[in-house]
Amino acid sequence: MNGKQPSSDRRRFLISAAAAAMGCPVFVPSHALGRGGVAASERIGLAYLGPGNRGRQLVREFAMRPDVESLLVCDPQRDRRQLALAAQREAGERRPQGRGTCGQCIDFREALARSDVDAVVVSAPEFWRPILCILAAKAGKDIYTEKPYSLTIGEGRAMFEAVRRHGRVFQHGTQRRSNNEQGLRDSCELVRNGRLGKLTHATVWVGPGPTSDRVDYTAWPPPPPRDVLDWDLWLGPAPLRPYSDRILGWNWHITRNFGLGSIGNWGAHTLDMAQWALGKDAESPVAALPPGAAGPHLVLRYADGLEIRVPRTKGDCSDVAVFGSAGQKIILGRPPVTEEYDETPLGPSDLRLYRADRGDHLGNWLQCIRTRGSTICNAEVGLRSGLLCHLIDIVDRLQRPLKFDPARLEFPGDDEAQRLSDTPKRSPWQIY
Repeated sequence: MNGKQPSSDRRRFLISAAAAAMGCPVFVPSHALGRGGVAASERIGLAYLGPGNRGRQLVREFAMRPDVESLLVCDPQRDRRQLALAAQREAGERRPQGRGTCGQCIDFREALARSDVDAVVVSAPEFWRPILCILAAKAGKDIYTEKPYSLTIGEGRAMFEAVRRHGRVFQHGTQRRSNNEQGLRDSCELVRNGRLGKLTHATVWVGPGPTSDRVDYTAWPPPPPRDVLDWDLWLGPAPLRPYSDRILGWNWHITRNFGLGSIGNWGAHTLDMAQWALGKDAESPVAALPPGAAGPHLVLRYADGLEIRVPRTKGDCSDVAVFGSAGQKIILGRPPVTEEYDETPLGPSDLRLYRADRGDHLGNWLQCIRTRGSTICNAEVGLRSGLLCHLIDIVDRLQRPLKFDPARLEFPGDDEAQRLSDTPKRSPWQIY
């Protein structure tokens, strides 16, 4: 090697050859051929769709990276756009090559139409998130999306199929798999290597679901001007309803038609942790039982008899524990569990779980965009963990045992439960 940067044609060839060797679609980011003070193949153009509170954190974290070019912030709320742009400017100034120029727009479709946008970071509310991801996949953009995976089972299935069909690199925002918070991965590895004996169940403490949306349809107050808030676009696929600032901010996530409440907020994380510990990333339960049907708690039961038991809390909760025939182990939080397990250190022949380089969840996604590899929280991981949230929500609503087909993602012979597996979408968002 002579230490010189390869030519643009050479870089294009190397990236294409690496992708072909792995049997992956060839993808060369629009920024991969040079600009700024970072190696050209390291720069990926991002657009941020729906950056609220968590979204601004993501804008800030991505904007500090020298291998990212922040190009566009998209949101129907002006204050959200302005706060996200301020976060991008502040973070970008810390980079050696400066912050670059980041624009803004009301309608996300402007970002999907731009050829210099290689990937999108989706942090809009969950009633919008799957639609954004499906359209982004169709537009050839790679996707990072926040949790929970979707608002409904039908949306989740459509999103998974779109990501797979269009060959997109997808990362779900359950970042604790990467950062090993509280030794999460280490604990899961102990469990998966038999340190608890034969596994029997996990217990995941989960908060309440959403509440009904009480809407006054006798009054239709005018919304703010479109440049302040595009109310119709904010509602998007959700049912048409009169403008109310009550639903904006954080209230949407506890309101049915918009969010999954605590089930989707912290539950999306903790249920995902249980899936990882039990080795169920490619499976889903075959039955969901309400409290009283198989003990005092709601139960999600897999085909092999393993269970996730779900005590309910008044609000968000991070507690997860796993139990086996020879012990019990805390996975995260502070559940009321006394740990008893074989503490023999893992050896070189023991199973090791996926480890993101330096525990960097965002970096894992960016790296996989370049290599076209699978991320630590890929689309199937997100789908299967998200399904647990939906099963809990539907059992909450029906309060009776349910049978579930993990392959078809349906409730066989149960029309009432099947109706709750998806919601109608307003035009023009009927895209699957």
